[in-house]
Amino acid sequence: IRINIEKTNFLAITNKENKKFYIVSNGKLIPIKHSESFEKKLPFVFTKNNYNDFIDLKKIIDQSDFQFYEIDSFYYFPSKRWDFKTNDGTLIKLPEKNLLNALQLVNKIKSNKKIGDNKIIDLRISNHIITSND
Repeated sequence: IRINIEKTNFLAITNKENKKFYIVSNGKLIPIKHSESFEKKLPFVFTKNNYNDFIDLKKIIDQSDFQFYEIDSFYYFPSKRWDFKTNDGTLIKLPEKNLLNALQLVNKIKSNKKIGDNKIIDLRISNHIITSND
């Protein structure tokens, strides 16, 4: 008998059927017990069943200069598009395609002092950046 043991990482938290679960790096869900506490803050993922899509997005974020720990929550839409909110309250609206380029652009926008503090950065329209302070 061969047994393969692979380490998995806790990536985020989600809610399914009114119960909280950890989303782990292999795409599976692990129930959170009420008494459990986790030492680092994990983002919350609002989605119905698209956990593998979230894993794919996490891999793209890891390839970019954007830091995953800066993200507070993720929102999945039926159009197969993601938004996320950063810890400082900025809402990032991602396009359906070219996510790596979009994330690199978000990082440049957030670090550019001339642009200022934007509460919404919308990259859904190709070759356009829409920002708002509202």
